[in-house]
Amino acid sequence: MWANTIIFWEDVVRKSPVKKRPHIQLSIAYAQAGRDNDSMEQARIAAKLSPIDKNPHFFMQSNIEDQLKNVSADGHNKRGLDLLNQGNISEAEHEFKLAIDIKPAFAEAHSNLAVVHQQTEHFSDALIEYNKALQIDPKNPYIHYNLGIVLQKVGRISEAYAHFHVANDLAPHNPAFAQHP
Repeated sequence: MWANTIIFWEDVVRKSPVKKRPHIQLSIAYAQAGRDNDSMEQARIAAKLSPIDKNPHFFMQSNIEDQLKNVSADGHNKRGLDLLNQGNISEAEHEFKLAIDIKPAFAEAHSNLAVVHQQTEHFSDALIEYNKALQIDPKNPYIHYNLGIVLQKVGRISEAYAHFHVANDLAPHNPAFAQHP
């Protein structure tokens, strides 16, 4: 039927330019495709059409731009992971930084950026990013575990073991965490 959601929602917007929902859906589709400027423009149009939406089932949160920032940050983070898995470290780093610029309190993006630094043996930068991630999500066992690995590589063994223990305490059934003392 339709080749993709962007084409579909662009057509709906052309046919119903004064309705809020098509602009919101097009904004989300743009954000998921990484077209951030187009996404924000559609969000602004939707907000002007109906600044206060009285229908609670329509768009649950009132701040459309915050929602779109989350979608966009998630998109950059996912693209970064895909690029990292393909071995394209520099482009992955760029995507993670974009995600963090959009959503500074994005623990997963900080952690993924730390992985990039870890793989390129920029351990001091990896430590910084893992610590930022832990400030945001202190109960994430994977961040503790990965931070422990970097601390171990830089010779900070007692700190590394402390993080391995925390990771194991947070996820006792994960065999990877249990293999470290």
